[in-house]
Amino acid sequence: SDVCSSDLSTAMPGDPGCIGELEHDLHKAFAAARVPSEEYVYIPDEQVLSTLDEFCSEAAMSEPRMPLVLLGDTGTGKSAALANWLSRRAQSLSRRAGQASLTNEFVFWHAVGCSRQSALVGNMLRRLMTELTAHFELNRAPSTHLDPRKLAWEFPRFLELASRKGHVVLVIDGLHRLRTEDGDAKLNWLPLEFPANVRLVLSATNGELPPPDFGSPEAPLPPSAEVPAHHHSPSLGSGAAGAAATT
Repeated sequence: SDVCSSDLSTAMPGDPGCIGELEHDLHKAFAAARVPSEEYVYIPDEQVLSTLDEFCSEAAMSEPRMPLVLLGDTGTGKSAALANWLSRRAQSLSRRAGQASLTNEFVFWHAVGCSRQSALVGNMLRRLMTELTAHFELNRAPSTHLDPRKLAWEFPRFLELASRKGHVVLVIDGLHRLRTEDGDAKLNWLPLEFPANVRLVLSATNGELPPPDFGSPEAPLPPSAEVPAHHHSPSLGSGAAGAAATT
């Protein structure tokens, strides 16, 4: 479709491409609203940003790593920290554009709760796999009507294919809000292992991470680094108060 409705609720249900574009724009706008501007003041926590930089450093991408989790209480600035880190990373890559040594990088940002569709695991995986396919021109594409459970089974294969063509940085903000189509908060859609050249950064509110479930009672949650988010005073500006309502 050449024209997409500005409201997801009125988008044509048979046009997944249009809905995908609208979802992409909503997540992008959510991040942009948390980057410093005339209406938003943000003081970065350099320790958190440095940890994220090291975790996703180009030099270490060849080493497989499990997810990194940014934890903090509600309103401590988790969304703002991730949005500003991604903005800084994009600016750095932009300055290096054209260098022969620069590796093709795909960045996926998903803010759980910025739309009704964003809170469902199946919708997130479908959007992610579709964008991965387009960016790296993979020789396979997810079916828009595939059962969400089958999407989870296919997800590791898509990551493996993409990792052979470049770097993949996935950022999911608000993991504790993500639900399956059955309303469960299980994490069994997460791969047990991640290939080299793939990094997954997650954020969640303290005490609200769902229990691990990978299909068997014995399966543990993959080990991950935990980075505490620090409180940002509401006196910094209207953005700090806004972050308290959305993180």
